Amino acid sequence: MASVLVACQSSKSKLSEQITLLENETSAGYDVAKLEKLSSLYREYITKFPQDSKVIEYLFQSGTVNITLRKGGESLSDFIMLVDKFPQSPHLADAYYYIAYIYEDILYDIESAKYAYTDFITRFPEHKLVSDAKISIQYLGVPPEEIVASFE
Repeated sequence: MASVLVACQSSKSKLSEQITLLENETSAGYDVAKLEKLSSLYREYITKFPQDSKVIEYLFQSGTVNITLRKGGESLSDFIMLVDKFPQSPHLADAYYYIAYIYEDILYDIESAKYAYTDFITRFPEHKLVSDAKISIQYLGVPPEEIVASFE
């Protein structure tokens, strides 16, 4: 039994070290292959160690990496899991905002985006991103050219 525990701890430590190394490497620049690998490592850690204290942070980081990679389904899954399983997360409000953003900007699901932005505003009326959410709702479905023209 002790050898299984040591192997598990070793695997967890090794995976965590790989994640930290790639996080440091990817913070310096945009490298799709490294971001893909980082996303994969986050997913592996979250799957293998779902009760670990790092899972909350890794879910959030995985969601943001997947937004960068324009992987709407995966990023949405990360943030929904964060919201559902970790309502005490310090990233909760941001996760709700990102859910709306993903619907709008990656999945192009205007109705879901509107619902998610409205939900975010209702839940976190004092959050710093509320004004951004309100502007997003105002311009949902409007072509970029029309948005630019409205400011001229």
